[in-house]
Amino acid sequence: MKKKNIIRIFILNIIITSLLYFIIENKWVVYRQAENAFIKKDYCLARSLYVKSLEKGLNPNYINKKIIDISNILGDYLTVEEEYKKILSENNYQLKLIISLANFYIGINQDEKALLLYKNEIDKDKDNLILKIKYAKVLSRNGYYDKAASLYEIVLENLKEDTRNVKKIDVMIFAAREYEYDKNFKDSKRVYLEILEKESKPSIQIELVNVYLQEKKYKDALDLLKKIHFSKIDDHTKLMLVNFYLYFDELNQAKIIYEKYLNHLNMHSRNIDEKVNLYISNNQNQNKLKDTFNTVFSSSDQVLLDLAKRYVKNKMDAEAIEVYEYLDKRDRKLNIELFKELALAYRYLKKYDKAIKLYEMLVQIKPSYQVKKMLALSKSANGDNKEALEMLLNLQALDNKDIVVLLEIARLYVRENNNIKAKELFDELLSSYPCNLNIKLEYANFEAIIGHPNTSKDLFLSLLYQTNFREDIFFRFATSLMASANFYKAEDIYLYLQNKEPDNANINLKLSFLLASQERYEEAKEILQKLIFEKKEIDASYRMLSDISLMQNDINQTLYFAKKAYEIDDNLENSLIYFKCLCINNELNLAIELFAKLEKQDKYKKICLFYIANFYANNNKKELAKDYYLQILKVDPNFIEAKFNLLKIENKLSDYENLLNEADNTIDLEKYGTLYSNLGHFKIAIKFYQKALQIDPNCFFAKLSLSQALASNQQYFRSLDILNSMNYNYFPNYKISLWIARVLSWAKYYDSSIFEYKNLLSFRKDDPVIIREMARVASWAKDTPLAEKIYAKELCPTISKILLENVIKSEEIENQKLLYDLFLLKEGGYVSYEVIKNNIDNYNLSKTEKTTLNEILINLSAKYEIQKSITLEKKAKKAFYEEKYLLSAQTYEELIKMHPYNLEALFDVAQNYCAMNLCNPSKKAYLKLLKFDSTHNLAKLAYDRVKIEAHPFLKLNYNYFQEEGRGDLDRIIQHRLDFLIGVPIKCSHILKASVSGYNDEPTFEKNTQIKNVDQLENIKYPSIGYNIYYDGILSPYIRTNAFFSQKFYLKKFRKTIEGGLNLNFNLQDFIKLNLSFNKKNKLDNIFSLQQRIQKSTWMLESISSIKRKIDIEAAIRYQNFSDNNNIQFLNIEVGYRLTSHPTMLKFNFLGEYRNSKKLNRFIFDGSDLINIIHPYWTPHNYNAYRVQLEWFHDIASPQICTNQKRYYDLKLFYGNDTEKNPTVRFDADVNIGFLNHYMFSLNGYIHRSKLWDAVGINAIFKYQF
Repeated sequence: MKKKNIIRIFILNIIITSLLYFIIENKWVVYRQAENAFIKKDYCLARSLYVKSLEKGLNPNYINKKIIDISNILGDYLTVEEEYKKILSENNYQLKLIISLANFYIGINQDEKALLLYKNEIDKDKDNLILKIKYAKVLSRNGYYDKAASLYEIVLENLKEDTRNVKKIDVMIFAAREYEYDKNFKDSKRVYLEILEKESKPSIQIELVNVYLQEKKYKDALDLLKKIHFSKIDDHTKLMLVNFYLYFDELNQAKIIYEKYLNHLNMHSRNIDEKVNLYISNNQNQNKLKDTFNTVFSSSDQVLLDLAKRYVKNKMDAEAIEVYEYLDKRDRKLNIELFKELALAYRYLKKYDKAIKLYEMLVQIKPSYQVKKMLALSKSANGDNKEALEMLLNLQALDNKDIVVLLEIARLYVRENNNIKAKELFDELLSSYPCNLNIKLEYANFEAIIGHPNTSKDLFLSLLYQTNFREDIFFRFATSLMASANFYKAEDIYLYLQNKEPDNANINLKLSFLLASQERYEEAKEILQKLIFEKKEIDASYRMLSDISLMQNDINQTLYFAKKAYEIDDNLENSLIYFKCLCINNELNLAIELFAKLEKQDKYKKICLFYIANFYANNNKKELAKDYYLQILKVDPNFIEAKFNLLKIENKLSDYENLLNEADNTIDLEKYGTLYSNLGHFKIAIKFYQKALQIDPNCFFAKLSLSQALASNQQYFRSLDILNSMNYNYFPNYKISLWIARVLSWAKYYDSSIFEYKNLLSFRKDDPVIIREMARVASWAKDTPLAEKIYAKELCPTISKILLENVIKSEEIENQKLLYDLFLLKEGGYVSYEVIKNNIDNYNLSKTEKTTLNEILINLSAKYEIQKSITLEKKAKKAFYEEKYLLSAQTYEELIKMHPYNLEALFDVAQNYCAMNLCNPSKKAYLKLLKFDSTHNLAKLAYDRVKIEAHPFLKLNYNYFQEEGRGDLDRIIQHRLDFLIGVPIKCSHILKASVSGYNDEPTFEKNTQIKNVDQLENIKYPSIGYNIYYDGILSPYIRTNAFFSQKFYLKKFRKTIEGGLNLNFNLQDFIKLNLSFNKKNKLDNIFSLQQRIQKSTWMLESISSIKRKIDIEAAIRYQNFSDNNNIQFLNIEVGYRLTSHPTMLKFNFLGEYRNSKKLNRFIFDGSDLINIIHPYWTPHNYNAYRVQLEWFHDIASPQICTNQKRYYDLKLFYGNDTEKNPTVRFDADVNIGFLNHYMFSLNGYIHRSKLWDAVGINAIFKYQF
């Protein structure tokens, strides 16, 4: 019987135990299974088991942290989120589950979801005070302090008495703090005072004192400090209390408190009174005392620890660090956890060097696996790659399943360009942990880095679909797209994220960098100026402004912004950029002072050494430079730039084979290729890119760089083949499309190029870079109307109208003078923006109005800069096209002053100066351009030509002239041979001297009546002479030339003297005036030779051009002859260009009027002609007209002003006159420059008319040294 009962009891016990197991204990069993899986790092299994235990009713507090850790390790938040939502629905939205899900969101940095969850639940349960408190805490975490405070006030209104979960005094403290964070000190004080009426706690009193200090209400702060027990405030605050008494002249109290302070520090001595008196006498300056009134701290370590943790929870890391560091300075033993918390805060604020120091100290105290891991991860984040990799590999040996460690090792392999090992490790990780999204994310990033954008894109899209388009993955996707130059897609993503998180400074910094990468510098800088105005990421913004200024080659601004960043925070990152900028600006002594701080870390040391070496190399101190480059290679043997620069300073860049052979990965090869390309060694660069493609035929970067190098080497069709193939495989891609358009324009396929630019504009219609480049191509194609139309895309609506609209919309600016000026200038293009910005202090604006106006101006700064630069460029291009070179140059100079980096403007202004023969400013502009871009082929060619043109030259000139007509009046054959030496002086002034040989041979009409003609025929009159010439450019507005000649006849006739002076005036390109005087021999026949006739000519000539199409020339000449005669000569010429350069077809109409004071008289002796008085043509009331057709073809290549001239010019005209003398004339001119130093020119004409025929030939050979 007993046995049966025992059996029954045993069976009953089993049944009850089983029931209890299934009812109660099952959740704990599952929880323990989850814990075991977590320990074994089987995170996918652990996650499912933790969720299962939650389904079975386990308190979420047990698993919250583990669930968050697993989700962060796996990079998969959606799985847990969906499970949570399912459990919430099944459990009727229990409060603890709502809070748990919100905490999960917070743990994975998705606070916006936590906010939305609480808001929705409060809408359902408006009386739930716990939900409101939790919601307020999340609001506070995200900076919504005013909303949090208002919510706490609502809780207080509804909280009649304390409950088990909610204490009224706690809520009041929460509210007071929120008001303080929000700088609403009035309400903060009100609530603190209410708290102190109920409970006079020193910690609360101290918080209120700090509010008074922020308000600078020092008397109130002192009065409250007096009430706090001396032992409850820390030593720093005790000393501050002494200073308060001194500040308010309460000297006795100051002495008492200072004595207590010294006694507290155990400084008992006989001379304590002396110390007190000395301190008081040394601290009488009120301003210095005020500087000591900062934060008051409690003497309790625990109170301060709680304060620091509160700051951490509230994402106020800078404040938390301040408290942690203050605790660290206290001379007492603290909990190791304090240092861990402080190190984590440093990591969050990216102060990795400080975090490393703490972790190194912790490793010495307690060398746990976790601390070593955090130290290795901090070193990796700090860029100490080799040390970090070594430590992580040691950790891997201890635990080869730690995904965080393995993933960081993979990242370091990528950073060190060890792509083979990185790929092997990624393959292993993906195989072992297929559900880990973080691994997939890093692998997608790896594929982007090594130049496989399509693979990377597919992986990212897969991850986005898996995670319901999670924003942090979207952010990484945009960064990967930016790496492969898919800028528009990346920009769309950043703008989408910016719209969702307008206060996220990191997104704005990335967007700014993206825009700068597209050369959209104005928009990039506007974003950074907004961040500075809003006091967000100020030092990072200045740092990036410095980088952008360097991209723009604005060296002064680069240094200015770097210094600003350094002054705000002298951390290593800011120190490094300041150091770099000092070196670039040749301020090495200041840079060396920073070097001592930076050289402690290898990654900074090698960069510093590199910039020091560059400084010495640029200043031609090659041995010092070489020494520093070798030092770099000791630190990092694979520092590509140092290896390259060593060859460069030794002039051995052509010995590239060793570099080519030792480089074994695409990234290094691509770097070498870029370095060679940057110096114009395109053929060598091509070899490096080709080897990179042999290693990885699909490498995007190598393909694109190869196509660019080919194009720069003028192998346009090979380049286009690669680009078109890439465009097919990677479409749409910004950079590929842009380079197709550029290469087509360089190959002079202008229409096709413009088509490609239009395709780019279809993706981003207001991209100023594309609009500028497309308009430039149209102007290169001489299609000025199209260029103007394209430029106009960015000029409508004008910035003046936009500014006016924004000011009116703001509703905060009511200043009538300002509004009146804006209305007055609304049609002024960009002018109103400048006027308002430059005169903002003259409008007597209120503080609110001024702040609002400044914000509007910053928000429109990019639009203003773009519109101004485009307006100036449009004006300058049009002026250049219309051959108004002075106006064009002046406009370009204004544009260059605004944008010193504008290479197009620098090249064009040089061309303008060249067209005006202003070689010095032309040379300076080319040189400046080449400093910015040493590979600019046209600038290089032009600069070399300008230098050659400044050299002396030799010229051999032969001239032949023959005329026959008007009886014996115009009958002569002339030969002239000149040997000339020219010496340019400072380029703008040229002195020339020549020796000449002449042969004048009068001829005679067939049936001439000249007496004794048989004795005169076939007689030649040789002569020799010398000539001195001066050509000078006095300014862009005035130029001059002068000459002096003497001619010595070897027989019969005496010497003659010739000379002249010419002044040219440029009246702002609207009209050019020439004023000249010259005196020359007038040799038309035997009688003019015998009489030594000379002609002195005064001339006033005007030349103007109307829109390049119509040329008008008019001249008045007064010709005074040595035989007391003169001729008045007026002429006008109107030309119309039917086509433009380089193939110009031009139609000219010429009209002239001549009138002689005296007509020629033929003197006869019987039937023999013995003399002619005024032996030259003397027209009387003579009118003539001609029509001319001209064909000019410039065959030079490239067709730039400084290039050697190669052209032919043909003219054919027909005319008639009042002498009824129909005339036909043909002119031809051929000019061929060759081999850079040589020129041959041949020109001549044939003139045929009823009364006068002539032939002229001129041949020139020139050599310039």
